This record gives sequence, structure tokens and C-alpha cells, in this order.
Amino acid sequence: MPKMTRSCEHLEPLLNRALANGCSIVDVSEGWSVACRVVELGPAFPEALRSAAQDIQSPVRYYTAVGSPHNEPDQGFFCDNCKVGIAFPGERPLNNALDKRS
Repeated sequence: MPKMTRSCEHLEPLLNRALANGCSIVDVSEGWSVACRVVELGPAFPEALRSAAQDIQSPVRYYTAVGSPHNEPDQGFFCDNCKVGIAFPGERPLNNALDKRS
């Protein structure tokens, strides 16, 4: 399995599990205000990781973001020690106020 450059030993098993379950790396970005690096994966959050989201231990945490007019929703894992994240596309809520038309 490919290793992340400036790897995060805490996220490596989750990344490898995602890749083994049909995900691929879509993009890698750096220089965020909180994150040094974010690895974006697709096409979707694999079912095999849903249980991992419940069992995550510090320094890794599971997150969801609902999105905004400028950013798509996403979900994933972030390591607070290494400042590295892995992100998957999320889903917009059906009744999202941002989607309402006047």
C-alpha cells in the first residue's frame, strides 16, 4: 500500500484499509490553517471504516463537516499530533438551509 509523504503512523492503518476497500487518493493538499496535510479519498466513505469511526482513540478523531456554499461536505479522520487528515466525500442533509431557494 502507498505511504503518505510525511506519514502519520496513527492514520496509516485507516488509509491502508480505505485503499484496500476500493478507495483511491483523489488529491493531497497542504498548508491548511490547522492541518499540515490532507489526503482526499474517493469515491465514498467505505462501510468497512464505519466501525473504525466508533473505536477511534486519541490522537486520532473522526469528524464530519456539513459543507458550505463554497465547500462540499466531507467526513474523515484527523490526527491531532501529526496534523494530518484523511477525508472522504460527505452527504449534504436533505433539509440543508444552504440549499433552500427563496
